[in-house]
Amino acid sequence: MFKTTISQFLFKLLLGLLMLSFAVWGIGDVFRSGTSKGKVVLEIGERKIYQNQIDALVNRQLDNFKAKFGQDFDTSIVEPQLRQAITTNMTQELLLEAEIAAQNLQVSRDVIADKIQSNPALQTDGVFDADKFNAYLQNNRFTEKAYINNLTYRTTERFINDSILSDVSSHESYAKQIYQYDNEKRKASYAKFPINYNVDIASPTDDELTALYEQNKTDYIIPEKRKITVLEISEQKLKKQVILPDNAVQDYYNNNLDEFLVAPEKRVIKQIKLADAKQAEDIYLQILHGQSFADATAALNLTDEDTNFGEYTKTDIYNAFAQPVFAAKQGEVLAPINVDDSYYVLYVAEIIAPSYKPFSQASVEISDYLKADKAGAQIQALINKITNQLKQNTNVKDIAAANGLQTTDYVISKQTKYLVPDAVINQSFTMSTGQVSDIIEANQAIYVTELNEIQPAIQQTYEQVKDAVKGKWQQAKRDTAINELLAKLAAQIDAGELTISQIAKKYGVDKVSSGLLTQAEGATKADIKLNDSMFRDIFSDKKAYGPYKVQEGDKNSYYLIGALEFTIPAPEPDALTLVTTKDNLDKEIKQDLYIQFLRQLQDKFVVN
Repeated sequence: MFKTTISQFLFKLLLGLLMLSFAVWGIGDVFRSGTSKGKVVLEIGERKIYQNQIDALVNRQLDNFKAKFGQDFDTSIVEPQLRQAITTNMTQELLLEAEIAAQNLQVSRDVIADKIQSNPALQTDGVFDADKFNAYLQNNRFTEKAYINNLTYRTTERFINDSILSDVSSHESYAKQIYQYDNEKRKASYAKFPINYNVDIASPTDDELTALYEQNKTDYIIPEKRKITVLEISEQKLKKQVILPDNAVQDYYNNNLDEFLVAPEKRVIKQIKLADAKQAEDIYLQILHGQSFADATAALNLTDEDTNFGEYTKTDIYNAFAQPVFAAKQGEVLAPINVDDSYYVLYVAEIIAPSYKPFSQASVEISDYLKADKAGAQIQALINKITNQLKQNTNVKDIAAANGLQTTDYVISKQTKYLVPDAVINQSFTMSTGQVSDIIEANQAIYVTELNEIQPAIQQTYEQVKDAVKGKWQQAKRDTAINELLAKLAAQIDAGELTISQIAKKYGVDKVSSGLLTQAEGATKADIKLNDSMFRDIFSDKKAYGPYKVQEGDKNSYYLIGALEFTIPAPEPDALTLVTTKDNLDKEIKQDLYIQFLRQLQDKFVVN
């Protein structure tokens, strides 16, 4: 019902899920299945990846996202980034695969067996549990052979990574220097000169102004303008006119309650797990004929920990249990279920009802949706009607009147902003006088425009714009004069002859401060606007900073010249801070080395 939108944070989460699936399956395994045909989009050595294979993996991941976030999840938002991420990770995977083959790297079966048996997730009380291993294979849709092949590949890949990166470690003294560099505090002060600061400049001659006009003649053209009549039909405007029936919102809520689900229904399950099918059947029948589940577990000397199966939603529980468990009533015992040669007698101890967003919270969005739906239907009907009317060589005002709508007249140029969408402006400048456009879709609305008049561009004469030319000449001279003045002041700061306070007082301008800054926090913490160059200067060895021209609109632009006011050295890092800094530095170094390694593989195996 409602369009799903996602933030950058959510997309990172989605890519995390994608990378997790790569880690479990391996890109090579995914692409060994299916038909290879069509356009080759990636070629590494002798391996070719086809467009249909990438499409299959993209679609699979999009289906996974829908399963996790709901069928209304808008996949178009993430598909381009997802496709790029898949291609990038495939490239890396296949480069490593090619290198493994080139080096003929192999891992012994003993090593793989040890890895499986020592995995804590596959153990019970510290001992390898074959039942857990089989359950893991089923849950992840692995055959044992496919899992071992994938683990072998991952182990070999880890060997390559370790051989490249295992010895990478920065020196502690270097980490300390980085910490001190990042956390040293500096404060700079500046003299702020207004853009129109009064400096002595000579008056221009008429010849100088005429020459400047001729050089910039195109700046003094009044652009071509067009008078248009526009019919606009937008969903927002039509929505305001929609009146819903009295019970429409409540009825929608009642009939589509699942759309407002906050927490799904859960079942609290207890279990008796047995290895013998007949014993499980006997216990089930005893409970069915009156014995309590508690008495049955007591007779088997089972503890609460033994019988506690857990609290599950229908999507969380193991597939074999989902249907029977969620079809059962509270207090009902289920016939034995065979999973991996174990027999489970399950008891539904409690049903936790689902919870939904209250109607009071959902009513506004439902109303908005229903009105938008009706408005959308009205727009479609109007599009069909207007399309037919346009075939009859009618004008825009007649079309509007026939549909009970209004038009608006505009005078536009190609530089016009905000009055009408760019699509309407662009269309208007392709039309002849009296012509009516087809329907134009833009900004979630539809438009029909009629061109009434063309006003040609006009070249203004020198006499008409003389004052503007003179202002341009004066500003250019003022810029030059101020820059020369500030360059002279910067030299005096370098020589130790002047301070920022003295300059501000002597020239009657404001003194402003950057505030206390560190490299780690960056320029965003500054008290004044600093671009990257200005921020870097503060942490350089320069004595004078600038001059800079800071652009904040014509009226708010200004010049700055600055100097370091004082420095506060970074505190001595404690042991934990130093370890953290060193770890972060090592990660950066390893990342750079790994990127260099992949580039070498690209050159070696020729990635197309």
